[in-house]
Amino acid sequence: MILWYSVAASEEQLGEIRRILGLYVRASGQEVNFGKSSMVVSGGWPEAVKHYLASILGVRLVAQHNKYLGLSAVGERSRKELFRSIRDQLWRG
Repeated sequence: MILWYSVAASEEQLGEIRRILGLYVRASGQEVNFGKSSMVVSGGWPEAVKHYLASILGVRLVAQHNKYLGLSAVGERSRKELFRSIRDQLWRG
């Protein structure tokens, strides 16, 4: 699941995101694995604030998301290379 939150987040707003994720879990029967979840905070924020925001949500702070569902999230590769990596993953099992 990817969430984009483009305004300056307060503790209360981040708590609301956490509450909404809880509603999603109850409605869908799926779990959000916060141990595998991460967030990106745009530049201009002090590092201490970035880490504090991540700790409120209970996720890791990363500079950028490189993969989503096992696929490259960065558009640097050609489609041919992307699908080759998918094919290789399928053949490896």
